[in-house]
Amino acid sequence: MKYLSSQDIKDRQRNISDIKPYKTTKEIIFSNIFTFFNAMNLALAVLVATTLRFENMLFLGVIAINTAIGIFQEVRSKNTLEKLSLLGKSKYKVNRDGQTIEIDPEDIVLGEYLHLNLGDQVPVDAEVLEGNVEVDESLLTGESDSVFKTVGDKLMSGSNVVSGTCLVLATAVGPDSYINKLAKSSKEFKKYPSQLRDYMDKILKIVSILLVPVAILLYVRGFSLGRSYVEIVLGSSGALVGMIPEGLILLVSVSLAVAAMKLAKKKVLVQELYCVETLARVDVLCFDKTGTITTGNMKVQEMDANVAEKLSSYLAYFEDENATSRALKTYLTCEKKWEVQEVGAFSSKNKYSFVQVKEGGTYFFGAYEFLGFTQPMDPYYEHLKQQGFRILSLAHSKDQITSPADMELLGHVVLSDEIKENTKETFDYFESQGVEVKIISGDNHVAVYGVARKAGFKEEARAIDMTKVSDDDFERVVLEHDIFGRVTPEQKQKMVTVLQNAGKTVAMSGDGVNDVLALKKSRYQLCYEWSYQCSQKCIQYCFSHR
Repeated sequence: MKYLSSQDIKDRQRNISDIKPYKTTKEIIFSNIFTFFNAMNLALAVLVATTLRFENMLFLGVIAINTAIGIFQEVRSKNTLEKLSLLGKSKYKVNRDGQTIEIDPEDIVLGEYLHLNLGDQVPVDAEVLEGNVEVDESLLTGESDSVFKTVGDKLMSGSNVVSGTCLVLATAVGPDSYINKLAKSSKEFKKYPSQLRDYMDKILKIVSILLVPVAILLYVRGFSLGRSYVEIVLGSSGALVGMIPEGLILLVSVSLAVAAMKLAKKKVLVQELYCVETLARVDVLCFDKTGTITTGNMKVQEMDANVAEKLSSYLAYFEDENATSRALKTYLTCEKKWEVQEVGAFSSKNKYSFVQVKEGGTYFFGAYEFLGFTQPMDPYYEHLKQQGFRILSLAHSKDQITSPADMELLGHVVLSDEIKENTKETFDYFESQGVEVKIISGDNHVAVYGVARKAGFKEEARAIDMTKVSDDDFERVVLEHDIFGRVTPEQKQKMVTVLQNAGKTVAMSGDGVNDVLALKKSRYQLCYEWSYQCSQKCIQYCFSHR
């Protein structure tokens, strides 16, 4: 058994993230008080104060209200963001000083020997030293099926152990881990563009240029008329305050604050007041299929008796709990009947799993196009795929192998996604508002198109497999298509960039860490639950990934 000593961990890097909220409360207060608008008013207030006629300083109330609104909204958003955590706070077992103890994830150090079990979220990047596990990497990759990991394989922080146990070596902790690198890029502060804010800034700059010569003229005129200092200052200040569009500034702040409060009732977090304006200008909305159009629950629609018999034994050797497995195990009565030599869990790269049976060859179960068949799928099942059904295939080889070769097709399983209610009304609403919808998914583009059509998406939509798109054609494909399959997180971010470069105001909806790069790149971030009512306001459970 491998252990670390107390001396070993003394100077090692700990699993502490350096990610902080984009602004502290002090910085928020400072940025809202020390503005150009406030400076102009305060300069006039100082002049009025020298006359000791403090009743003429009531215009400072506009500054106070406007500043308070901005501070309240940003502090509220900051406090909410601080509650968001990408990693759980459960205890983890590690080997230290000749024994196994439990520690907080923040106390894990680089080079730690860490035990992972069913239900654990991987807190650091690590390498498997002993044992085998299946991990759910959907939070990171967007793939819903679990991935088998054995000795020598790498584990990414943020993934979840769905079966098995293992001993791992921590290879990257804190800011160097995969999940914290993603979180850091997503939580960096970005000042969002606002035409309304730009127009008001332009007005204030013009006014500030005019204030100086006007102030001089007013002073000279008052002096030439023989007025006292108090009369000159009060008269000039009154005229100059009237030149500053305080009412416009206050009206905009109050309007945006009311809008933010109404959105808050819909469980929408507006981090900056001017994001309300940006939301109103959105003309492209990008989102995923699972959790947005569909509920994430699956149901077996069709399976012949021979396939059902084989899968009843096949699935008994897997303990994964993804949506596909739950649907199949609910439909079948699984029982271990084979003498198994080796099991290979689903891989997001290979798109299949396998079971080697002693003196019985090898069974493979997964996506038809990844099982090595050269002939096209039966037109009946291809038609079902185009209608939005998910097709998985069971194949058999007489040899003991780990990758498909000389396969015999045993049959197919037809599964369906549960469509969320009111999706058609939602699509119709966005179309009526001139908002272009693009569906971005890690699934097969034909299946995504079929699901989208069942949900009421436009029939003339164009779908494409992004694994077959070259860099030269990337921009054209993004602009010309509506549905994108087999998309990676990096491609999502690049797609948002392409749309923005085309002059689009892009909103991005996502439900996992694999979406945050694209979420950050978009001008408005929309996350988690989807419903027609909230879609009209643009989304339910919205927050900015910073």
